[in-house]
Amino acid sequence: MSPMNHQTLVESVQELIADFMKHTATDIKLNVEGESIKVSERVKFVIIRCIQEGLTNAKRHGQSTFIKVNISFKQEELIVLIEDNGNGCDELNLGFGLRSMKDRISALAGTVNFQSKSNNGMRITCNIPMAKEV
Repeated sequence: MSPMNHQTLVESVQELIADFMKHTATDIKLNVEGESIKVSERVKFVIIRCIQEGLTNAKRHGQSTFIKVNISFKQEELIVLIEDNGNGCDELNLGFGLRSMKDRISALAGTVNFQSKSNNGMRITCNIPMAKEV
């Protein structure tokens, strides 16, 4: 069992971000809105993966120096927003990473929206419905 299982979603994201900043010299700001509710391991795994992919993408393809991650806990859904100050692009080709991000979120009945403009960074919005798990 990995120690990640005992962490809340926010703690896991904080750890991921701290680690990423240490290894890539990227400035990342995390903002959490709403009351942090416990999400299932599956949802947590998907969100961590998506944020990881978003950060990697921003750094590798966008050469970003600043990334903003916003996690918003709403009653009906969880919204994760990843914005960067990278190069951006007008024609967005979803590579393997972003496609698998879309697939993972779709598997949770959620949606992903990618917005990017040349020299204007990239914005990834993930909406995941909060299934009332029994």
